Amino acid sequence: MNKLQNKKASLITDGKDLLARHIFPVELLASIKEKRLRDEVLRGILDDGKQFSQLSDHEKGYRAKRLKLELAATDYLEARDRFIPTAIALLLLGLITLILSVLGLNTNLPFGIALIIQSVILLMIGLIQKEYNHLLAIISLGIGASLLLEIAVFGFPEQFAPTTLISKGVEFKIVGIIPFLIELTPSIFLILRLGFWLSIFRLHLANQKLIKSKEEFLSTL
Repeated sequence: MNKLQNKKASLITDGKDLLARHIFPVELLASIKEKRLRDEVLRGILDDGKQFSQLSDHEKGYRAKRLKLELAATDYLEARDRFIPTAIALLLLGLITLILSVLGLNTNLPFGIALIIQSVILLMIGLIQKEYNHLLAIISLGIGASLLLEIAVFGFPEQFAPTTLISKGVEFKIVGIIPFLIELTPSIFLILRLGFWLSIFRLHLANQKLIKSKEEFLSTL
């Protein structure tokens, strides 16, 4: 416990030092993987040690902007935490799409290739680039445009597997709920693609909100 408290105190001190130089410690906070500790460090960095009743009008304005920044930073960091998992999920969906197409179960090969390319680019950005916020608008625009272009060129994806099988000249029809689920696979695929795009776009919006909140807060220091 003492080790954790010392770590938290050290992080808060480092954060306050950066804040004193008008640098909001977003990268320091992003390096803290445990959400509860990160929230406590964020509050500790922004805490001015005063009760609300003791504040002047100017300090109350500071407190309001501090709260706005705290909420914006929390939203941004949570959205940023999902960047790499989103890229990995996108890669898995691309591999599944590619494999089923190579096996001859559908003709969704272009969608699989596009997904793998996009996910690899995202993983490289997320793992190699320390600062990629300036790329978020381009990334979200690129992912959305790619999906629209794929549909325009190749049409909507096919269902991922057939609902009938032929063995030794005999046709077998799959019964039950499985054919219904198979028929839904194109819709599920598009919904997942839209969800991945929204995840990146939300990170872009959260970053813009954080930038605005930082500017307003730092102007009060």
